[in-house]
Amino acid sequence: MNGDSTNRRKKLGREGGSVSAGSQPLTTAAFVGRVSAFARRMTFARRVIARAFWKTEGHVTAEELHRLVQREKPNVGLATVYRTLRLLCEAGLAEEHKFPGGVSYYEHRIGHAHHDHLICVQCGEVREFQSKSIERMQEEVCRQFSFLATGHSLQLFGVCASCAAAEQSTMAQEAGSMGKGKGKSKRTRPRSR
Repeated sequence: MNGDSTNRRKKLGREGGSVSAGSQPLTTAAFVGRVSAFARRMTFARRVIARAFWKTEGHVTAEELHRLVQREKPNVGLATVYRTLRLLCEAGLAEEHKFPGGVSYYEHRIGHAHHDHLICVQCGEVREFQSKSIERMQEEVCRQFSFLATGHSLQLFGVCASCAAAEQSTMAQEAGSMGKGKGKSKRTRPRSR
């Protein structure tokens, strides 16, 4: 991610603060206007949820956000958090990601540049990255097929460095302990093709 973290952490709500959606500044009035286009009214509970959400960085589940909201407004229910997150996604102010495990994670789009994800299939770590060459390649593919892309999501699955190192260490320990016993054969892992 890029950009100044203080810009991403400014509050929305009655204070009249502003944040930016990409390169465009988004005032409280503009935020309420965007949300109002998708909802009948901007309730106090929605403002509290939105303020808590804007303070998060990275990916957050609805349950995690609910716990943050409970600190300020204990009577806000989890269903209200889910509905507000759905509303923010519809308004283009948030994105929902479904990572392995079937849990939905959300991240706000306020002050965040477009990015893609590296996902470790062993520990679940999610790392964000940006690549101008990947973006150019996608644009070229769209031109080649006369395709007008309205958005995309790139998720690369694999094993992070920590998990790979732990696996190598475990394999080395297993190999060392097998060589100590008499008459024991050495186990090997099948090769993937």
